[in-house]
Amino acid sequence: MSRTTPVVEEPPDPGTAASVSAAYGTMVYLVSVAGGWLADRIPGSCAADAMRAAVTKIIIGCAAFAALSTLLAAVGWLTTDRFVGLLTLGAAIAAPAPWLRRTMHPVH
Repeated sequence: MSRTTPVVEEPPDPGTAASVSAAYGTMVYLVSVAGGWLADRIPGSCAADAMRAAVTKIIIGCAAFAALSTLLAAVGWLTTDRFVGLLTLGAAIAAPAPWLRRTMHPVH
């Protein structure tokens, strides 16, 4: 049986790391400008604002639920039944209210 030595990768040089970081930063800003332009042209600014608000609400809700679940599981309070109950409660709270549907598409 022959033994092989483990392959040790050398870290990238600082020039490569700077290039990757610059490319990432450039793409973040270019994609957001292009996305904003498309959002204003295709669905319109009012609908784009509503979509942006909905996506932001979903992301913040998921982060808050994950933080709360982690905290409650660490304390020992969170069981499977309670977790399903919290999921059901969160889905009920996040459901769109009837009055919200009327205000999102006002009649001119």
